[in-house]
Amino acid sequence: SAISPDLTHNDKSKQVTSGGPIEYDISGAETYDTIMSITLAPSDPNVIWVGSDDGMVHVTRNGGKTWTDVTGNISGAPEWARVYQLGDSPFDPGPAYVSFDAHMLGNHNPYVYRTRDYGKTWQKIVNGLPNEPVHVVREDPNQRGLLVLGCDTGLYYSTNDGDQWQKFPVDFPVVPVWDVTFAKSEHDLDVATHGRGLFVLSDIRPIEEMTPQVASSDFHLFSINEAVLMNRFFGGKQGQRSTLYRVPFEMQGANVDYFLKTAIKGPHGHGGPGDHPESLEGAPHPAPLNIVLTAAAGPTVATNYAPPDAGVNHFVWNLLYHAPFRYLGQPAPRLRGGAAAFFFGVGGGPTVAPGTYKVAVTVNDQTQIQTVSVVKDPGVPVVAGAFASEVAYGLEARDMMSSLDETLNHIDELDHQISSFAAAVRPAEGQEADPRYKDVLDAGRSLHQSLDKLKNVLWNTKIQRGASEDDLHWLSDLHAKVEGLLRGASIGYGQPVSSQAREQMTAVRQELATQLADFNQIVKTQVSDYNKLAKKVDAPTLFAGAPVSLPAGGK
Repeated sequence: SAISPDLTHNDKSKQVTSGGPIEYDISGAETYDTIMSITLAPSDPNVIWVGSDDGMVHVTRNGGKTWTDVTGNISGAPEWARVYQLGDSPFDPGPAYVSFDAHMLGNHNPYVYRTRDYGKTWQKIVNGLPNEPVHVVREDPNQRGLLVLGCDTGLYYSTNDGDQWQKFPVDFPVVPVWDVTFAKSEHDLDVATHGRGLFVLSDIRPIEEMTPQVASSDFHLFSINEAVLMNRFFGGKQGQRSTLYRVPFEMQGANVDYFLKTAIKGPHGHGGPGDHPESLEGAPHPAPLNIVLTAAAGPTVATNYAPPDAGVNHFVWNLLYHAPFRYLGQPAPRLRGGAAAFFFGVGGGPTVAPGTYKVAVTVNDQTQIQTVSVVKDPGVPVVAGAFASEVAYGLEARDMMSSLDETLNHIDELDHQISSFAAAVRPAEGQEADPRYKDVLDAGRSLHQSLDKLKNVLWNTKIQRGASEDDLHWLSDLHAKVEGLLRGASIGYGQPVSSQAREQMTAVRQELATQLADFNQIVKTQVSDYNKLAKKVDAPTLFAGAPVSLPAGGK
């Protein structure tokens, strides 16, 4: 059923076929009197706005029973300019935004108008815009008065309902923008361009929440959007599933955005997302800005170090628990992300379970807190309690790795202390060794042999860690077994841990407990004996640290 009369000029002279006499121009570029935009008010579907390619603007407030031509109320609008899009306010049915494109008439000026009374009166709103045709203006449904505009050279926005415009604060290409729309629940901005495809600007909350009060503050932590725990396996074609979706520069996790009025000077850590403060260097990183994530029940999930730059800073928590302590004698870990990293390197701890997490951002001594809700992939069915089971299994594997790596670091440090003293008292060529240190040096050689034997069980020194798959030439060491547990904990999604996996965990844990007990026994006996001999001759004693323990599973 037709619900309107003709809402165009219906100028028959503009509806003839152009071109000729040899060839007709059938592109339609010079054919007018076509409706180009129909917009229903989100707050009242009886309010419908219509724009045409011949510069007409109409509105109905009763679902099409009667229509009002408001074109004549728009002072200064060029005749026959195209109205590609009409933007209606998502909050009230009365306000609307219209733009006119007159570049086909040789007029490249911007024409943007705002009404707040169903088109009875209009205000021209072009302050700050370039001399470029404008195609679309829409209002953010999450922030009244925040407008986004698309023109021939990109994106502009206004925080005061169009009174003043400024360039959109992202690195956006210089390209015609023909339409924009907002994904309300995700706080995303979708942008359709002419020639460069579709863009999604993820989570624009910093723009929505950037009030004058925030801009004048020293530090502000923005609210954090819901984070979806996507079911992602491999990035290659063989591993793609129906739920897998990837785009360039996609950042997976929870977006943590914060504003700093000035840059924070001083040393700061360079740990990547998910790094534990002690996981890379064996000691906390000095940092003026850190992000601590905790579960609802209180335990720390991860501590991260983020950029302390002036302006809005962006950090993505990758939804992982903090990484295990790292053995400093191994190559730098490769964070999970793709088949190569999955098979040949484990970085980060296990993935968190769905739930609510606290995010505390500290700048020097000032802390602000927000919460983030982590939800499961809506397209994947899961077994009740499976996430908790997976997390407990992964945390147990991570803690086993930490104990093992801590032991390897102690072994290397003890070897370094032994060899340093031996080198210091080594006689020059042609000279006799000082007999005072004979017993200490003999004890050091014996201790080194015991440590080396243990290390080869924990970490096979024959394997070239930097050579891909060189471990295929040698029997697996204990470190590889524990790494396999941690790797296995990262591939499940909402599935209970199998009985076979638990049996493997129990077997490897028992083996690790035996080796840690052997190391602690070496410290208790041989290191103690070495230190007694060293004290007798005023030689340096060895520092072995506290006994290495194996934490309870899944804590």
